[in-house]
Amino acid sequence: MIRRHVLAALAVGVEAGDEAAAREQLGQADWVLRGAAQRRLQRALIDAMLLTNENYTGEDPEAMRHVQRVAALDVAGCTDVDVRDRRAVAETFARLPTAAPSRAPIATVFVASGIVVTIVMFVWLVLAVRTPTRHTRPAMPLPSGAFFHGGTPASDDAIATFLETELTQLVIETDADRRGSSEGSGSLAPLGPVAREPRSNPTTNPPNAGGSGRSRRVAELRNARVMTSRGPGLADAWRGLIDSLDRWVDVSARDVAFRAAISELGRRAQNVSEQLAALGLGFYISADVITKGTTARAVLFSYRVEEVAFVRAGGDARRVLSLRRLDRLNLDLALLGRQGDEQGDPVVLLDQIEDFAANRVMPVLDGETYRLGDGDWRRSSRAGRQLASDAADAIDRELRAVLGPAFHDRDVRARRIKRLVSATVRRHEARHAIDNERARPLRYPQALQKLLGKRDGSQLRAELEMAAYLSQIANDPHLPQWTLWNFASHAFGSRWGGAEGYGAAVVIEGLARQLGQFPARPVVVGGRLDRDALAILARPLAAQSSDKLRAAARSLWTELYGEPLMPIVDVLALP
Repeated sequence: MIRRHVLAALAVGVEAGDEAAAREQLGQADWVLRGAAQRRLQRALIDAMLLTNENYTGEDPEAMRHVQRVAALDVAGCTDVDVRDRRAVAETFARLPTAAPSRAPIATVFVASGIVVTIVMFVWLVLAVRTPTRHTRPAMPLPSGAFFHGGTPASDDAIATFLETELTQLVIETDADRRGSSEGSGSLAPLGPVAREPRSNPTTNPPNAGGSGRSRRVAELRNARVMTSRGPGLADAWRGLIDSLDRWVDVSARDVAFRAAISELGRRAQNVSEQLAALGLGFYISADVITKGTTARAVLFSYRVEEVAFVRAGGDARRVLSLRRLDRLNLDLALLGRQGDEQGDPVVLLDQIEDFAANRVMPVLDGETYRLGDGDWRRSSRAGRQLASDAADAIDRELRAVLGPAFHDRDVRARRIKRLVSATVRRHEARHAIDNERARPLRYPQALQKLLGKRDGSQLRAELEMAAYLSQIANDPHLPQWTLWNFASHAFGSRWGGAEGYGAAVVIEGLARQLGQFPARPVVVGGRLDRDALAILARPLAAQSSDKLRAAARSLWTELYGEPLMPIVDVLALP
């Protein structure tokens, strides 16, 4: 029945030369089936767009018709046609059954009948027992514009200024009110605007520590036309987010509702981001809660979406967003990318990537060693100095190979390196998305179990990071050496024991073993890492070609997880 609705919608879209017509058609489908049908339509269109490589921007109705015909053939199970041959696709599409879906709400009637029976059977429970209200996440709205076909999404100066100034100010005032409550104010520094050149014309009102001023701002922002005048979906999501932030002032870190409040804030922020994507608008809001002891603060980071890219992972297209900060809060995340809130789109953080590329990657091309671990160890350890030099040579070698003539133009090579780093982080975050969605987690590697003990959930981050970095090394067409040494740096820091550090030690040992190298002495003894022993074991890895390193990573993946590595590739070639 879902298949029939999707095919009927695509027929309407083909006739109109506009996929929006197909979406509108599905909007009339039986509500019980509508969400599943919309998701099936979206997957089919994205796959068809990627297979045909058509310029799917809305400017060419014939291109849009061709993509929708290919999507219809995919839904119908017709796979024996060249999807790039417009004539063959059109002829095959014309032979598909054209029966329109029934408008009768058959599924709704069936479900409603079941609901009536259930109500009759359990109504006494409803009357006798008060149960907490559970949030049901609404179906994700279909994206539009660049969020559907990739590229640069639409922008809006009014929204950009509003998020940069008004939302920033509300977050600051909310934090000030919370710090003045029972949470106390001595654990964390005050939250305020960062002292940098504003991107537009921010308001200059100082943070108001009194509740009345913040309350007025909550009311103003909750009904701000810049967010509420763009349709009920965005308006409802926006008001829900502001309400959650407002409630945060009165939720103590000691409260049993604390975790639920964190989850709700993240979910509301993701709802707003999804509604913006449905409108094709390039903005993204992320909620974070920073805790220290019994003190906690909620932060809403706002971003401009500069690029929407797709990677193909195991045959499926996955969307990854490239974000640049809009808000002016004096907090930064020490991350190059992350999995989106509430399992939304993976994202790469351009500001951090550009800083990292400028301070950690490009100096290698000027003859500096690569910064592995801390400076004291590199200065005092001969093995550390040698490894830092070897890692720099390996990174320099692969960067020169991929840059070609661009190496001699400093500005061009800087831009290209930032793009390359963004692309490899994109594949890393896509792997996180895959693992978060798995019905059954990856096998717990024995080598990691020896370091962390029996799986009990506390080592989940170490598992996820090791899988993402190993996949990143194996799938990177340009920078596998840089990816390895970026990961390895976590193992050589002065603070042994972080999630990435454990995984890096396992991967270095495993790659060395795949290449016939074995440690002269144990690298971990009594839970303590012998950094010099690990450095001596790691040095031969820097001499390997990119092809050999990728092959070793693929073999190690199979050894650790008992299943083949899933290829993750960029859909579009890097410029």
